[in-house]
Amino acid sequence: MNLKKLNIVTIHGIESHGDILEAVAYEALNAMPDDNYSHGIVTPIDYPRVRALFHHFPFHRKAVEWGVARRLHEIALMYPDFDTVVLCHSNGSRALSRVLETAQKYYNIKSYKELGIQKVILFGSIISRNYDFSRFPDIEFVNFAGTKDKAVLFSRGWSGRYGFKNSYPNLQEYKFNGGHSDYSKFVIPQRMEEVQSV
Repeated sequence: MNLKKLNIVTIHGIESHGDILEAVAYEALNAMPDDNYSHGIVTPIDYPRVRALFHHFPFHRKAVEWGVARRLHEIALMYPDFDTVVLCHSNGSRALSRVLETAQKYYNIKSYKELGIQKVILFGSIISRNYDFSRFPDIEFVNFAGTKDKAVLFSRGWSGRYGFKNSYPNLQEYKFNGGHSDYSKFVIPQRMEEVQSV
């Protein structure tokens, strides 16, 4: 049997180092049945912590977006035979949403498809609740919304608390009784298969 390879990419929020996100990724790999994939890796996309106040300035947001786009493209070129699942938390979700929308503006990327992403999992999402997922029909999106997430209320998008307003064939949503960084308590015991599969 020719088993596939899995790369779990993590993109953290602006005021964290992504420790919880990476822990979820490694936990998913450790718990993965041997007959699913022959090989699994975790690839963090890291950037310096940015205070929330400074992130309201466009050039700060753009710097993060450019860094995420560059790393995603590099990862796609380095691991072309891997299935890629991207885990995003907080500002990582917003940065990825912008990269997907404007992929052709970065580093001679012609389309978001060149980033090689099969699945995106959102935690504490600050993407607009009206986001149009139909533009990316070949990517599966999963949104975990914490009903006690107060942090997203200070952002421009509240999808990490209330979910998205419209339904799409490639969007699945789960709600859990927790705050902005409590997703690991829900995902690890109850929905680990979402991280493990494409």
